[in-house]
Order: sequence, then structure tokens, then C-alpha cells
Amino acid sequence: MRGFIIKLLTFLAGLFYFLEFILPAKIGRYNNPLTPYIQPVGEFLIVFWGFSIGVGALSLMVSHYRKIKLKRPGWAYSIVFFISMIAMMIAVYLNSTHPTPKARFMYELLFTHMYMPLGATIFSLLALFMASAAYRGMKIRTLEGAVMVLSAIIVMLGQVPIGLWLTHRLPAKAQLPRISAWILNVANTAAYRAVIFGIAVGAIAMAIRVWLSLEKEMEVK
Repeated sequence: MRGFIIKLLTFLAGLFYFLEFILPAKIGRYNNPLTPYIQPVGEFLIVFWGFSIGVGALSLMVSHYRKIKLKRPGWAYSIVFFISMIAMMIAVYLNSTHPTPKARFMYELLFTHMYMPLGATIFSLLALFMASAAYRGMKIRTLEGAVMVLSAIIVMLGQVPIGLWLTHRLPAKAQLPRISAWILNVANTAAYRAVIFGIAVGAIAMAIRVWLSLEKEMEVK
């Protein structure tokens, strides 16, 4: 029964926004009857989102607590998680309610000097993995690989002064900066828009599956 209620509420919520969007603003002498409820429903979703974040945080704490209790592999990191969470909560609370120099120092230490560098480190690792993947992908094994490598070389040389220096005697249209700009603004933009279009179609298909509760049924099967 609970699953049926969840599916019904999901369907009705999706149907509400779908009908409000496709129905004209004015139907004969009457306005769209769903439009006045857009703001109240949006405010309800904000409150619901807040509860969802709370439930997610509680679930995360329970998961780490069980990991510590059962001494599962990596349980020491769960202890670090609780210490970090409590320390950050205290720092934010004190800095918001009692903005003393000590509270500000604690907040700056935890957020500015620890959290932000850790975030920068994660992004640096992602950039390293992306560069490594690009290096492996640029091995010329096929015609497509050769085109990608050639395009990458032209774009990189076109962005630095040496590219203009190497081709400054050629006609303007044959200079590397001009070719690089064409690749970025024409060829790359067209491919990027095609990718975005494909992602949008996939997102619509996934939204319809979630709306009709088909995704859960596929997992059960």
C-alpha cells in the first residue's frame, strides 16, 4: 500500500506541473486553474526538500555509526566523519550567534583553511584523471583518433603566441589562431550542442520513467 501511495503522489505531482505548463494561460474566459497553485506547491517542495536533506544526513550518520559499531573496513574514517561534522556544526553555530574572534578563527580554520583546500585537492585529482584519460585517448589508432589529435594540437597552438608566430606569414584564414577559433566556435559548438540535445532527450526519458514509477519496477524485475 505504501508503494502504491508513493507512486500515486509522484504521478499526481508530475501531472500537475505537466498540465500547468502545456495548458494555455487563458482558456476562453477562464485563466489556467493550476497557475495560482504554482507558488504554494513550490514552497511546499522547498520545505519537503529541507526534510529530505535532514533524512539524508540522519541516514548517513546511522550508516557510519553501524560501520564503527561492527568495526567494518575503514571504520576509522567514520570516526573522522563524526568529529568533522560536530566540529563544523559548532564552528558555524558560534560564528553565527556569537561572532567573537575565537569563533571566527575556528570557522576560518575549519572552512577556509581545511575544507576549501580539500575541495581543491579533489578537483585537482579529477583534472589529473581527465588529463590521463585524454592522453590515453589521443593515441592515433584510428582515423577518428588522428582527427582528434590534430584538432587538439591546432587548438592548443592557436591559444598561445607561438601558434601565431609559426603561421604569421600565411594568409589570415590559414593562420593557427583563426583555425583554432573556427574549431572552437563552429565544429566544437555544433558537437557540444548535439551532446546537450542527446542529454536533454535522455533526461526527458528518465523523468518520464520516474514520473510513471517505471524505474522502480525495472529494479524489482
